Amino acid sequence: MSRERKVSRKEKRRAAERRTRVTRSERIQDGLESGLRLMTLRTIQLPDGRRIQVLVRPDPEVVSELMGR
Repeated sequence: MSRERKVSRKEKRRAAERRTRVTRSERIQDGLESGLRLMTLRTIQLPDGRRIQVLVRPDPEVVSELMGR
């Protein structure tokens, strides 16, 4: 019985993750269609320990893979 619960919990978690990915890709698609640009926030740590946050554009190939094109 406990093994069945573990399997069903894993299945529920995977289903929730799939829904999250679908929702995220729909939001990205809506933003792109409305003229927004997709950006990623990167943190660069300098040798002296300071950190700089920089907005960068992701690789178009990566975006198309995420969007399922």
